[in-house]
Amino acid sequence: MKSGTLNIKHAISKNKKILADNSTLEIEQQKNELTIEKLRNYEGYENIDEEEGKEHIKLIKTFARVLYDIYQQENRK
Repeated sequence: MKSGTLNIKHAISKNKKILADNSTLEIEQQKNELTIEKLRNYEGYENIDEEEGKEHIKLIKTFARVLYDIYQQENRK
């Protein structure tokens, strides 16, 4: 019974650490999130309007996701 209790405590502790790590990751992602204000710092985007900026950000995120998925597939082989 003791080893079962230890396994449960270890699993709970591990899950708390994973949740904490995920929360930290989400905070870091929010800090690094591309915003229209940040986009305007790049050459050629200085005068972009809100709607166009949102569309560009959406496309950049989609492209990044596609590249990441390809990268993952290549590393599974």
